[in-house]
Amino acid sequence: VLQSAALNLAASRKATGDLEGARALEEHLLAVRAALPPGHPDLLSVKQNHALTLVALGELEEAERLQEEVLSAWRAVLPPDHET
Repeated sequence: VLQSAALNLAASRKATGDLEGARALEEHLLAVRAALPPGHPDLLSVKQNHALTLVALGELEEAERLQEEVLSAWRAVLPPDHET
């Protein structure tokens, strides 16, 4: 519940323009969820949100790397005929 609340707060900070505040919360959540398996939905959700924050910050190369990582992880856990 606390991690979900922190992710929601990061989204609010991003929406109000506090990109560094969002980044800090997302990086904290990534550290907390680092023990989860690579394809865990909670971890992938934080990574995707963090990638969008990085896009907003102009860190496009890192954002793209993270988005590719998320896509690859989803492809590994979802069946090939899963709808996008």
